[in-house]
Amino acid sequence: MAILPGASLAVAQELAERMRSKVAAAEIGVTVSIGVASAVPALHSEPEGIVARADAALYRAKQTGRNRFESDAGG
Repeated sequence: MAILPGASLAVAQELAERMRSKVAAAEIGVTVSIGVASAVPALHSEPEGIVARADAALYRAKQTGRNRFESDAGG
C-alpha cells in the first residue's frame, strides 16, 4: 500500500505505472497488478472505504489482463 497525501489521482496513476514498469523491467519473472483509489477524506470518513475501492480496482486489474493498474476515483 502506498498512501500519497495531497496527490491527485493522476499523480497516483503515474506512480502506479512507474512501479509496474520497473518490476516488469527487472525481468525477475513476476509482474504486478495495482489498484489505485483517490479521495478527499471527510470529517467522519473511515479508511476502510478507500481501501475497499483500491482492492476492487486491484481485482479489476487482475481480471482484465494482469500486469496493469486500474483506478477508482469515486468517493
